[in-house]
Amino acid sequence: MHSGFAGHDWLISHAGFIDTYAILHSGAAGFTWSNTNLFAENHRPVLPERRIDYVLADPRFVKNRLRRCEVVFDVPQTLGVFASDHFGVLAEVEASGGVDLSG
Repeated sequence: MHSGFAGHDWLISHAGFIDTYAILHSGAAGFTWSNTNLFAENHRPVLPERRIDYVLADPRFVKNRLRRCEVVFDVPQTLGVFASDHFGVLAEVEASGGVDLSG
């Protein structure tokens, strides 16, 4: 999910979803777009460093079960190469009981 799109803003303000990273890291930037990433090189003049990727959740689902939410793949590997042009966001939510997803 990328910020700046009308759908993202609507999901937060009208549908009642929460930003799991913001819940656990109040005030932290949590950038997922960085100009230090070689894959972002073509966009450097126009795109500032910012957080554009999110894990959104229904607060009723994650209440008391959200364990962590972190920016991942934000460290370059061999030869300074990142996994993608964006960093990832990983949320860990504790399972509670059996949830029947079969429909």
